[in-house]
Amino acid sequence: MPARLLLLVLCCGLCLGPVRAWADDRDLIIATATMDGTFHPVGVGLGALISVKLAGGLGVSARAMSSAGSAENLRLLREGRADLALLQGLYGQQAYNGEGPYQGAPFQDFRAVTMLWENVEHFVLLSRFAATGTIADLGGLRGHFAIGKRESGSEGSGRAILEALGLDTSGLTMEHLGYVPAVQAMLDNRLAGANTPAGPPIPAIGMLLGQLGPEGVRILEFTDAQLATLRTRYPIWNRYVIPAGTYPGQDADVRTVAQPNFLACRASLPEDVVYAVTRAIFENLHMLHEIHAATRAMAPERAAVGLPVPLHPGAERYLREIGAIP
Repeated sequence: MPARLLLLVLCCGLCLGPVRAWADDRDLIIATATMDGTFHPVGVGLGALISVKLAGGLGVSARAMSSAGSAENLRLLREGRADLALLQGLYGQQAYNGEGPYQGAPFQDFRAVTMLWENVEHFVLLSRFAATGTIADLGGLRGHFAIGKRESGSEGSGRAILEALGLDTSGLTMEHLGYVPAVQAMLDNRLAGANTPAGPPIPAIGMLLGQLGPEGVRILEFTDAQLATLRTRYPIWNRYVIPAGTYPGQDADVRTVAQPNFLACRASLPEDVVYAVTRAIFENLHMLHEIHAATRAMAPERAAVGLPVPLHPGAERYLREIGAIP
């Protein structure tokens, strides 16, 4: 059986099964997000990779579980119901430092394994509502808008951006939808737009642009001034350019913004387990590349870039051994 097919078969099986209610240091649960974003397929791929490479020697296996996203993933880590989790940098920073929704109740019993890729903001809006083609078009807009599933990283980061930019969204009815349902609602003219952050290309956005084209829908841009305003409140966001041709009919670059995504783990996870997981990831990146194009941004030398929390000692040991960090 070809390696790619074998991996896909493993992925299908490893994402299933009940979630345990206690921590197990060798049978790892990876909290991801909804199935229509980037986190879930990559988490499933990580589970397959870890199980294939570590089950025979260390007896370590892993399987992915879907979730609402970063906020729920942090709760699952806190409760010991997940061992690894994919998180937006914003959520990691807020939880660890006791900021935002975690003010007065900081959560620090988790560590970073590696930076993954940048979480790229895709605010999409039907073109008839896009007067400037920038994020400012959401200010004063009336209608229904998909902010992301409840408790998801999409919802949290989307609301943080809109608030930081001082946009009046009082006329918007916020809908808690995943990416595919949100896009379908836009195609049916039931939504004016949606917030769908992820590593490009996002299949749902490809479907949306493929059917409506750039004349029917816009990926909203961020001006330099808007980015500067956002960074005064949340310096974790930086400029990101979605290259022309990333999506159907996209004949020009899109100047948006992005924050880092990272793989986190329970702080109590044994050092040898996290060391082995980190090593398995970076010695087999080609396997993840088969799962999603976003993982092509991963590299050992970028593993510690932009991390909002400290590295786990196991990950730190491996990255020092290969010279990726001093």
